[in-house]
Amino acid sequence: SQTEDFTLPVTPPKLDRGIIYPVPGTIFENEITSLVYDNPQEPKVTMQNLPDGEVYMHIVATIEDTATKNKTTIEPSKFFKVQDNPKLQMKKMPDGRFKITMIPKRFFNIPDGSRLLDIEATVRKKTYLSSDDQTNEKNKLKAGCK
Repeated sequence: SQTEDFTLPVTPPKLDRGIIYPVPGTIFENEITSLVYDNPQEPKVTMQNLPDGEVYMHIVATIEDTATKNKTTIEPSKFFKVQDNPKLQMKKMPDGRFKITMIPKRFFNIPDGSRLLDIEATVRKKTYLSSDDQTNEKNKLKAGCK
């Protein structure tokens, strides 16, 4: 007896880095880092083709006390308040991507004796009415050690 051929759906490989990623690829707390939102690759229709001035990043940094290993988070603005913080407005680049450039230690006011572990980033519109106005992706971007 012959078995039927089964077709298995092949999901295309996900882009390694997703639509929110750091440039350079590893975040070092004392070096300039850009957090990039690749809007042209955004799969969510309600978040496509966003204009400059309309895109904000909600960021939560996790830091660790190097002596006690206690972890704490630093959140420059709550999710519903990011539009009030000009530091969290993303700048549109000519290719349609958006970015925020920072030195993480200064941006988050990381105290001496603590180190940055990761940054969790979500992108949302300035005017937020529903989850249609934010990325589905919430990326944890790891920090490196020097």
